[in-house]
Amino acid sequence: MYTPDILKIEDRDEITAIIQQNSFAALTGPGADGRITGTHLPFMYDPSVGEHGRLIAHMGKSNDHWQGFSGDVEFMVIFAGPHGYISPAWYADEPAVPTWNYVAIHAYGVPRVIEDEAAKREMLVNLIAENEAQFDAPWTYQGSENFMSAMIRATVAFEIDITQLDAKAKLGQNRTDGDKSGTVQGLRSQGDDMSDALAALSEKFNA
Repeated sequence: MYTPDILKIEDRDEITAIIQQNSFAALTGPGADGRITGTHLPFMYDPSVGEHGRLIAHMGKSNDHWQGFSGDVEFMVIFAGPHGYISPAWYADEPAVPTWNYVAIHAYGVPRVIEDEAAKREMLVNLIAENEAQFDAPWTYQGSENFMSAMIRATVAFEIDITQLDAKAKLGQNRTDGDKSGTVQGLRSQGDDMSDALAALSEKFNA
């Protein structure tokens, strides 16, 4: 990913927060026929593993993308953070043109299939628990063991030890203070969650 130094995110805690807050990501790499394909999946991120952390996910066995997991073939996972159109009407200085501000992280590594059924079960239970934690009464599975085992056998769980992590925040860091302030005000005036999140990050990275 093209990332000038001024736009690089270096802080590990910031990278972790962005990944965990935007954990539905795109896995890209060769499929069964060797062509590049993409699969959109919820990922869990463990930042404590290795230099860059580990990603864990699963897909249905009927999705042949996992058949491209072979040897040392590298895949990329794309995490898209808040993004939005920036109107030059928000800037204090002219001339100016429209642009699109965004936060994105590209994680690279070799997928490794989790074969052990107990490990697959633990991964799925942890993923459910992580997502159910937002609710007042989190759901837990109460069905038959046979049904759960069948579901586990129908999935392919995998992990990726990240070998390279490119993190970018294009948030008008090159603009004047007046332009930065106007951008934040303009975004907040939109009244939607995405714009509010982008405004908050703009303030943070331009402080």
